[in-house]
Amino acid sequence: MKTLTRIHREQHGVSLIELLVVMLLATIIGGYVTSSLVQGMRTAAHAQDRVYALAELERITQRISRELRAADPLVAASATEVEATVYRGGQRLKYRYQLSGDVLTQTLTTYATPIASTPLSTTTTTMVDDLDQTGVTAFDYRKDGDQPWVAGTDPISDIRQVRIAFARSVGTAADPILVQTAVELRNTGFGG
Repeated sequence: MKTLTRIHREQHGVSLIELLVVMLLATIIGGYVTSSLVQGMRTAAHAQDRVYALAELERITQRISRELRAADPLVAASATEVEATVYRGGQRLKYRYQLSGDVLTQTLTTYATPIASTPLSTTTTTMVDDLDQTGVTAFDYRKDGDQPWVAGTDPISDIRQVRIAFARSVGTAADPILVQTAVELRNTGFGG
């Protein structure tokens, strides 16, 4: 009988306190792992949002640049607007890009022929609607020798380069995404 009692005492299970300590440690470790995973997912989502925003700003900047390179001539120019005439496919197209608040729109007016006075169609589309242009000039113009073009003083035909800059804040990040480019105008009367 003594042998049976001794075997029974040596094979006893864990106490309630030991079980509670293990559960507490598992909860703490699980909370830390979960918190790390959630933070990692938030960081990844923020990085992905920044990549998408950058890609969108680059896309609209390239689109505007393409039309301005083909411009013959610029029709209007200000810090928040640029308008250009482009001749393509036997038609005259007038592109107007305008920044109003945080919204950039494109208005395209299509004429049947290069000399037509009545438009076939006019469409306005929103290119992007959440810009943050605080301290950023959307359209800046330069004359020969990289001299600034002054609206109201200099004729629009003096513009040789258009600098384009768009910014967007993503989430709570203090550093907004900024995309800039400069477009040399090819269809301006250089030297005359």
